[in-house]
Amino acid sequence: MLLQKTMAIVKLEVSIPELRKSLGCFAKNRWKALSLLSADVRDAVTIAINKLLAAEIEIFLGSPDQVGNKRNGYLPERKYTLKGIGAVRLRIPLDRKGEFQSRVIPNYEKVDPRLKADMAIL
Repeated sequence: MLLQKTMAIVKLEVSIPELRKSLGCFAKNRWKALSLLSADVRDAVTIAINKLLAAEIEIFLGSPDQVGNKRNGYLPERKYTLKGIGAVRLRIPLDRKGEFQSRVIPNYEKVDPRLKADMAIL
């Protein structure tokens, strides 16, 4: 059975010179290279989720019932723990009327529900 990709948010680009450099880093110190790679992945996911949240509030504010409502900063930056990624830094946007509720990451959720389910099994 083939799985169909339904959504693509992160784009991965690899250059040959950078790949050679990375492979050399792995050959010298695999532990350090994996740590650097994990940090890069976490940073990319952080950027992608924050862009998704920014797009979500723009769509919300563009709806007919939000005429006159505008962006109004962000909740204080906080960490959100994603399964397989670790802690990412989130900036949840706010609107002036206080009506925006993210469907991507609920305002006060701190842990990926998939991770919570895994922990419940333990």
